[in-house]
Amino acid sequence: MKFSEKIKLLSNLYGIIPHYHDIWGRLHGASIEQTIKILLCMEIRAENDHTASLELARAYENIRQNPLPPVFTVEENSTIKLPILLEEKNELSWIKWSISEERGEKHEGETNLSTVQKSPTEPLEKLGIKRYLIPIQANLKLGYHNLSVRLSTGKLFNTFLIVTPQRAYHRISRCWGITVQLYSIKSKNNFGIGDLGDLNQLLNWTSKIGGRFVGLNPLYCLHTDDPHHISPYSPSTRRFLNPWYIDIQSIPEFMDSGTNNCKQLEIVNSLQKSPTVEYEKAVPLKNELLKNVFERFLKIHASKNTPRWQSFQKFIQKKGNTLNLFAKFETLRQHFQTPWFNWPNEAREKKDLEKYTTEKETLYRKFLQFIAEEQLQSVIASGKRTTPSVTLFLDFPVSADAGGFDTWYEPELYSLSAELGAPPDDFNPTGQKWGIVPFIPHKLVEKKFQPFIEMLRTAMKFAGIIRLDHIIGLMRLFWIPKGDKPNQGVYVQYPFKDLLGIVTLESVRNKCVVVGEDLGTVPETVRSKMEDKRIFTYKVLYFEKDTNGQFKKPDEYPLYALSTESTHDLPTLAGFWKGTDLSIRRKLNLISEEMYRKLKEQREEDKKKLIEVLISEGLLKSGEFSIQEIIEALLIFVAKTNSTLTAIQMEDLLATDTQPNLPGTTSEYPSWKIRLEKTLEEIQNCEKVSKLATTITKTRSTVKHL
Repeated sequence: MKFSEKIKLLSNLYGIIPHYHDIWGRLHGASIEQTIKILLCMEIRAENDHTASLELARAYENIRQNPLPPVFTVEENSTIKLPILLEEKNELSWIKWSISEERGEKHEGETNLSTVQKSPTEPLEKLGIKRYLIPIQANLKLGYHNLSVRLSTGKLFNTFLIVTPQRAYHRISRCWGITVQLYSIKSKNNFGIGDLGDLNQLLNWTSKIGGRFVGLNPLYCLHTDDPHHISPYSPSTRRFLNPWYIDIQSIPEFMDSGTNNCKQLEIVNSLQKSPTVEYEKAVPLKNELLKNVFERFLKIHASKNTPRWQSFQKFIQKKGNTLNLFAKFETLRQHFQTPWFNWPNEAREKKDLEKYTTEKETLYRKFLQFIAEEQLQSVIASGKRTTPSVTLFLDFPVSADAGGFDTWYEPELYSLSAELGAPPDDFNPTGQKWGIVPFIPHKLVEKKFQPFIEMLRTAMKFAGIIRLDHIIGLMRLFWIPKGDKPNQGVYVQYPFKDLLGIVTLESVRNKCVVVGEDLGTVPETVRSKMEDKRIFTYKVLYFEKDTNGQFKKPDEYPLYALSTESTHDLPTLAGFWKGTDLSIRRKLNLISEEMYRKLKEQREEDKKKLIEVLISEGLLKSGEFSIQEIIEALLIFVAKTNSTLTAIQMEDLLATDTQPNLPGTTSEYPSWKIRLEKTLEEIQNCEKVSKLATTITKTRSTVKHL
């Protein structure tokens, strides 16, 4: 076998996609050199003919050692055909199987191999392997089960069987809600960063104006020692909360301590007035105050073993070793002030951590998580008590930062030699790097998807609705080898059926609606599966056009969808109408002058078509319109859509020009720093906003599903 054929075989085995079509239908391919680089990122040594041969031999031996897939996913009430990979020259006569359900039920059966159906096994046929599909008759409940297979030779093999529902949880009535970046909220009470106290107020106000949910940026912990690492989509972990969002003044021990008349009042006043979040000042201030509160907490509760101390201990016990290691990691980050892969060997490998940490420091980090979760749960409970009740709509990011807790906790799962991103396109000619690292697909499968399941449960624990950022990532992700440019990246395939099935199962178990982000680039195969599973699609006004380039009318939006006018990565309605985003992109040389003119022409055409559809829907009359009138008409247009859910950005309720994030930038644009133009108190008392919100509520209530 030639070297190139070996590389092709390995790329097929490990999910590297050799060719893909972009959204304009152009075909792109991965060269042998690119494929080898990605294989190396997966820890598959295939840089020459000898190592490629060794990797193929290893893959073959792995199949011989366990011919069952590590995980097998089936839908409830479907015919189960378990794949087993066997050498062509096998002498087997029968196969016995047994299933132990997670709640203890047992099932057994036997199959004659001569009657078993075979299926194509490309590329495995080149290794002399055939795939048999073993029929299993059993009435299985939803859940995670263990399946064993015994061959007639006496060998025993095991797999993890996941039985998933046909549909995700979707019992939610037509409603609308507000989306906001939590850090961006201004109020008279916070310390320059929107916090969970502000969120509580926002939920109550949302209920009063008729909204049923509040959508937020991811609330996961970033690098608490680094006020410059601020993107909520590049978290340190998808398991724990960001203590920057703690409402310090609501902690009982803060009220008792008398520190609410703190010396830092002048700093607080300055932070509250700033148009951007000054993390470099706000984070140290909050850390100092939180440490004071912790000392007070210990003094009041530890020695007396109060009920509150007991609650804290129960929290620690419930979270187990994961919280313990997270607390140590946070302390180590502060100690070394570098990503974990630059630490000494023992710290990287989680050995002798007490050498660098103290019990009190670790306890403090656990305390922060205790307070953050306590406050978030209180906010959720408060939202449920309102009439109508209000839930949280939380974002679930694609992955985590290379130097964060998740990669230190389970380094074998992630490729630190690659970065996720997007290939070049007409709007981002240089492509994108997202600053996060990918799961290695076959390693995740070997772990029986447990890390992904745990992270999903963490998200759904706090939310009635979650949005899977970049849902196409369940099927494929664009890997860029470290040091390479985005145009040198390659798509890698993920076990879509398994991941989507797990999302569906956890959705039902947690009674959580799932929305998949789709900005018009998701393949139709993924969309159809989402529709079948009742994973709500994501419909952004700017991209909803028919085949003639006309904007779709409200009754053309699908039922199981969330419609919205814009997102944090796109221009606000005011910015879109004024062309603010295009001007900034040109100013920062993100697009060429030629591309700027092309996009500006397209924008003017889009504006004209939007006016036409607004007039046809009776939301505008012919004539001249102010930008405010157009924005209000567009928001009502979105509210009229047939989709079950509608999300309205706070920035658009306030007619703000600036968008929260400008993709493709780092320090050139104040991404993840921009605060709202009005305080929470001003928003609540703003007659214009209240009137618009009332109209949106009324519009949503009168729309009839088609």
